[in-house]
Amino acid sequence: MKWKGKINFETTPDNGVAIINDNDARLTDERVPVQHTADHKHGGDDEVATVTPAANAIPKADGTGKLAVGWLPASSLPEMFVVADATARIALTVQEGDEAKQTSDGSHWIYDGTT
Repeated sequence: MKWKGKINFETTPDNGVAIINDNDARLTDERVPVQHTADHKHGGDDEVATVTPAANAIPKADGTGKLAVGWLPASSLPEMFVVADATARIALTVQEGDEAKQTSDGSHWIYDGTT
């Protein structure tokens, strides 16, 4: 199917029937676009992104250029544990990337996600 031009449906005051009108300026690409991108940027009237983490929100960096920790999934934030020995290290509940320093021998361990 091939389209031939643009149309606009209008209702006439005398009969209430929709008629086709092909000269409506709103249906053309002739209009000059309204520049409003500055409104969506940092500090604009209608910012798109937010520094505050929330469901379905678009993240943006804070004034230092960094994302708030709340934007990052917990699994991407490794923890550091200091334990006395191997028994204490093995007893930890950890996720991939977590680290443990074992004080009994000074060893440093990073959990790779395997058991």
